[in-house]
Amino acid sequence: MSGLLNTAILWDIENVTPPAGSGYIQSIIETIEEGGKISYAMAFGNWNRPGIKNIAGDLAANSFELIHVPKSRKDSSDMSMVAHGVELIFQYPHVERYVLITGDADFRPLLLSLRKYGKQTLIICDAKNASEDLLKMADDYRDYREIIDDDEEAESRSDDGETETPENSLAARRRLAFELLEEAVRSMLKEKNRDSVALGAVKIRMKLMNSSFDERKLGYRMWKFFVNDAVEHTA
Repeated sequence: MSGLLNTAILWDIENVTPPAGSGYIQSIIETIEEGGKISYAMAFGNWNRPGIKNIAGDLAANSFELIHVPKSRKDSSDMSMVAHGVELIFQYPHVERYVLITGDADFRPLLLSLRKYGKQTLIICDAKNASEDLLKMADDYRDYREIIDDDEEAESRSDDGETETPENSLAARRRLAFELLEEAVRSMLKEKNRDSVALGAVKIRMKLMNSSFDERKLGYRMWKFFVNDAVEHTA
């Protein structure tokens, strides 16, 4: 137990709102407690808003402090969470790890402050709207759906054999990875309405779409080698 990191959770409920009955709150607590002891937990949002007020009771039951932010300004919840996060750095210096449940790029200043003071950071986000610029600043990041599905996937993997078949051969796995790369780039270009995207951001998006992606497991020593090979095979 002594190796567990004192952890604070800051949840932007307006940005990451899991479906009712998903079991997400309990799942995230269990996930964080695998490597940390929760010292402080706060959730920010307009608790009068439909779809959010229904989970307020579950959050409170799990020792979350609920910070009500009336919808007077679009970014008011973000500003409140950033201010509280910076305050926690000085008010509770023993907290070593911060879990930010958001994908909003407006939290980059908070991540910069946390890094400056040597804090570990984990972002849990909605991969469908997360900012790659935010995620690349964190020590680690995960899509919230991945956390919810972890137990079911673990059970499924325990029943799988290791025998290689045509479906899971290296060539087949590379082909699937190339398709994932193409899908990631296409979706990012559409979302950002641009003609190009940064390769580093594309890799982050691929990891969000499939957390098991690792170009090294596909035989590529570097990310750029994987990209070059993908271009050759899809040209």
